[in-house]
Amino acid sequence: MKSRNHTHKSDLDTELNPASVGMNDFHELEKLLKYTFRDKSFLAEALTHPSYKSIEPAARDNQRLEFLGDAVLGLIFAEMLFHLSQDAAEGQLTNARSKLARGSNLAMVARNLGLASYMRFAPGTDAERIRATESVHEDALEALFGAVFVDSGIRAVRSLVKRLFADELILDPVSIEQTRSAKNRLQEIVQRHEKSQGEQCIEYRVVAEEGLPHEKLFTVEVWVGDGCWGRGTGSSKRSAGEAAALGALAQKTC
Repeated sequence: MKSRNHTHKSDLDTELNPASVGMNDFHELEKLLKYTFRDKSFLAEALTHPSYKSIEPAARDNQRLEFLGDAVLGLIFAEMLFHLSQDAAEGQLTNARSKLARGSNLAMVARNLGLASYMRFAPGTDAERIRATESVHEDALEALFGAVFVDSGIRAVRSLVKRLFADELILDPVSIEQTRSAKNRLQEIVQRHEKSQGEQCIEYRVVAEEGLPHEKLFTVEVWVGDGCWGRGTGSSKRSAGEAAALGALAQKTC
């Protein structure tokens, strides 16, 4: 009974809070996740920004679940990468896990879910500005994984991770690690190129910026000397730069 009462209180708080439009519609988010919470209070906690405690000090924000979700996600990534390839060395596995778990990657997954739109903030805070930050998306996704873990255990989190990171997890650890270090590999190629062509600088240029403030899509070109070597897009300038470096590695002119 205690759990049910807590859930009802969280739902009621959500409906009364003008800073959390859409928060009460857990059903839509659960359909996206293809997971239904047995205890909705865990989901409410995962979607509660720390600012909300300023109007309800007794409320649980998502920081504890974020801590738990970060650890669970790291373990699941390590397990999956371990089984993806029997030949990957420890360093490649570590780099691949770091790439999968980096903030920009988690934030992109959270944005695809529209996770920040379900969160509740304290009235009076600049909710739209906060929602647009990468860290809020990253923290919310990790808290979500923590919430699923306490609600149903690691098997449920593993299934959710497999669905949300399906595109990345079709790659073997070596390929994931190489994607992470594309800029470094391009730098090495340019340095070798300089021995015959003279010193040349690498420059990453943002050539396009589209979308709403919280759903930006950047296009970046990588220039070496006076030539464009590659172009890429991404949800952040950093990820777009990595994509451009990968394009440059595939072909040296665009």
